[in-house]
Amino acid sequence: MRKITLILIFFILLKTSILSSQNVVETFEMPSQTFIKFNRNFINPSLSLFNDSKAEIILNHRKQWSEISDAPKTYLLSFNGNNYQKSGYGLSVYQKTVGVWKSIGAIGNYARGINLSENTILGLGFNVIGFNSDLDRTKIIGDLSDPLFNQYENTTMLLINPGISLQISQFNIGFYGDNLVDYNLTTSKIQTPFAEKTYSGHLMYSTPKNEASNIFENSNLTLLTRAKYAKNEDLENTGGLLYNMPKAGWLQGS
Repeated sequence: MRKITLILIFFILLKTSILSSQNVVETFEMPSQTFIKFNRNFINPSLSLFNDSKAEIILNHRKQWSEISDAPKTYLLSFNGNNYQKSGYGLSVYQKTVGVWKSIGAIGNYARGINLSENTILGLGFNVIGFNSDLDRTKIIGDLSDPLFNQYENTTMLLINPGISLQISQFNIGFYGDNLVDYNLTTSKIQTPFAEKTYSGHLMYSTPKNEASNIFENSNLTLLTRAKYAKNEDLENTGGLLYNMPKAGWLQGS
């Protein structure tokens, strides 16, 4: 009985949220502080220029509200690389489930760096996201012939999200259009009106710890703060820090 109740609660929430263009765009989104170490292009597409590693493969799994069996779950597999701050690139595939709703998609990234001076780099990049969302009917307990289920059609989206950043010595500041182009391939319409687009900006600071030795040798401290704006919503502020120790691992907090 508890499982049926939870599914119904999720279904009601999805009925109101799926019709919201912003929630459709956020299907693939995870907390930005998760990506200080890996997948920085999720914070801003141009940040793939400044990943710590030149090439990496990452598997990420996130489950919210672990005590609930049908809580949101995301599986993410990514490959990222860069060419010494001249160009950055990446490809990710993911699956996200929320109750009876399932979304599968891919995220492509490319960024280009322009040297403005010895310590200043202008980064230009974009993420291209394609995903398909539909009901996972294997999880539905009830009569699938009910007209209620016919209201939820298979939806395919294509998003092009540009970003720009400026690296000045140890500081990086950037701006990102989270859903600047979001085209619904199912309805052949732009999903979100221009006045209701979502934007974010970040400030990041990185400093090497050259005086460190032993396991702390070549370590690096990175601080990030990010603000996100969406119409009719409160300004969202997040932040995080990363202490990277190449010989021992890393510590991350938010």
